[in-house]
Amino acid sequence: MENVPRVAKIIEAEMSNGGELVEFAHLVDSIRVVDLSEFGLPQRRKRCIVGRFPEDLLLSYRSRTPSLTLRDVIGSFGTECYEDMMYGTRIPLESLSDHIVENPLTDEEVRLNVEAKTHHPVYNRMGFPDDSDRPSRTLTATCTKVSRESIVIEDTRATGDFRRLTIRERASLQGFPGAFGFFAPSYTAKIQLIGNALPPLFSYYIGCALRGVSAGRLRHPWERKQVPLARERPPETLPRTAKHRFPDRRRFRAAIPGLRFKSGMRFQMSNSFDSGTPKWGVDFRYGTPRDVRVTGLESATLSLLADDWAVAEEFSALGVRGASLSGALAGGDPHWSLQQVWLHRMSGIGPFEVLDELGRLAGEVGQRIGELDSAVVWQRVRHVLTASLSGNESLIGEAKLSERRSPIYAGMIVGCWFNNVLMPGCASELNGTGGSLEDQAVGSESLSVVA
Repeated sequence: MENVPRVAKIIEAEMSNGGELVEFAHLVDSIRVVDLSEFGLPQRRKRCIVGRFPEDLLLSYRSRTPSLTLRDVIGSFGTECYEDMMYGTRIPLESLSDHIVENPLTDEEVRLNVEAKTHHPVYNRMGFPDDSDRPSRTLTATCTKVSRESIVIEDTRATGDFRRLTIRERASLQGFPGAFGFFAPSYTAKIQLIGNALPPLFSYYIGCALRGVSAGRLRHPWERKQVPLARERPPETLPRTAKHRFPDRRRFRAAIPGLRFKSGMRFQMSNSFDSGTPKWGVDFRYGTPRDVRVTGLESATLSLLADDWAVAEEFSALGVRGASLSGALAGGDPHWSLQQVWLHRMSGIGPFEVLDELGRLAGEVGQRIGELDSAVVWQRVRHVLTASLSGNESLIGEAKLSERRSPIYAGMIVGCWFNNVLMPGCASELNGTGGSLEDQAVGSESLSVVA
């Protein structure tokens, strides 16, 4: 059997004395986690294999298999033919099924991917676009345009464009022959078939090991008889078209550039809904993966800062330096208009443009804050953070907070200015009061899911 790596410890425990599978323990000689990229698969795919097989013989094949990259797979689709490196076949593109290249990602889709992959508040940083000079990341059974799991590559048709993989490119990463046809009723179903499969290339090497083929006598798939095209061509399935209408409550959540620190500490702009009415605002989040502290930047926070001359001076300066942002959000209900732009129902400045402008302003404020006495700055930051706590709560990670005191103070000033001057009735009081970073991550991912 084959499954995800974490199954290994579960099976080991259940096959030991007292385990649920102990009566089957005699059937298993090996429980092994392997990286299939070491067996010639152009994909970093760690999997647990369990059973009775010559483990050492199978592992010896790794010295005989080539190392293939994502670039190798993408480059194998030429202008006229597909060169199947794993199976040694050459297939004219017109005979190749499921190789419909999608349109490039939109600017918004690119930004959403960047936020989810490179600036996620909880999970590790991922590259964007995917590094084509290495085996690809693990292929999954989902293929959304916006998510951490989506594999996105540079579109060679136009500089600066990005796209997802075709079904055939995904199949190649999974070790399927180019001649193999996927008979499924939809684009999504084919993606699921490929992502859930045990890579056929690796299946071949398991078969060789079971037959006792030594590494010296091993013949690779490309050295054997070529795999012929399926007699019947599978139905072409088109990728889903872009969604042109979003739900009224489309959510947004992203950290402000320059104010996103490690360990989930960040100034975050998000929207929430009070009886269906959108509210946009900025708050500050910090803590541990299981205990997130949220400091709202509403009028109460502003009153704590009001007796600081630096805050009054910066507020006055922000009115000038942030004039373009003020002008874009002026008139009517700025919460409603920003939501309408996010829904693509009207033109104007959107959430990401606001986010970037707040980051720019915070950077300018932070430079001037850095000129103040550091002890005074930390005293002010600590005062605000402590005042926002309730019950028996206490500050978490004071050393990290103190180390970032200047940009945190700048973020508090800019956040209060945004919430109380530009967006009165801000969302910071509606965003919730913390929870775990995993809970916060769900919200961050929901931005991608909804989008």
